[in-house]
Amino acid sequence: DFVFPRMTKIESDYFQKTFVEFLVDAALPLSLGDRASCKKVMESICPGSSFELPGCTQATRVLHNLSTNAASDASKRINKLLMCGHFSGYLVDTWQNAAKVHIEGLLLKVGNTAFAVDSSVADSVHHGIAMARGWESLVKDWLSTDQQF
Repeated sequence: DFVFPRMTKIESDYFQKTFVEFLVDAALPLSLGDRASCKKVMESICPGSSFELPGCTQATRVLHNLSTNAASDASKRINKLLMCGHFSGYLVDTWQNAAKVHIEGLLLKVGNTAFAVDSSVADSVHHGIAMARGWESLVKDWLSTDQQF
């Protein structure tokens, strides 16, 4: 029997990152890497890769790191645009997804660049007044970080 070499640390980190991005993109559970059927499929595609599949705990850690990095990058881009003198504003909008679920979202527009800040299902808990209060506290928090508007 041939033993396939294990991935290097860099290859493993990249594999786990792209696997978690796939799970999020496909709206699959983070625990998918723990399932024997998933490991079997991965082994058939790339022998030895099942050892590198992130389980639920590791996938959660990877997702947290990805989101922290994305938030940091967005914050840097926003600050850079504001330092260049671009105007900014918030846009609250509602729409329906393909399943006819109403969603309300908050976008931050700086210059000609839009950043998604938050979104939630517009239901009885997230009615207009409650959402407006949430956005108001978010704006107050943002203004308390010494950002110039």
